[in-house]
Amino acid sequence: MLRVVPVSYLFDKRELGDYVSMAVHSPGFLPWRNVLLVAALSGKDIIFIDPVTMSGQKVTGSRLKQYKAEFGKVRKIAQRPGQTIFN
Repeated sequence: MLRVVPVSYLFDKRELGDYVSMAVHSPGFLPWRNVLLVAALSGKDIIFIDPVTMSGQKVTGSRLKQYKAEFGKVRKIAQRPGQTIFN
């Protein structure tokens, strides 16, 4: 379960500054490209509660639908068990 964490490592509004401290980044994570690939390959249920962007903006509405679709697509391609849930 992930609470108020970035749903993607892609910057959305760099001028807003960094919402996330560099301390939260896992060593060796960036070669994986993004959170959705890690979630898809994990084979586990991943639950995002109040997901945000890298600048700390809440992910809601059509943007949230877009992320749900992307995570679902990559999970399907990876053919791994588990699901990604957004609350």
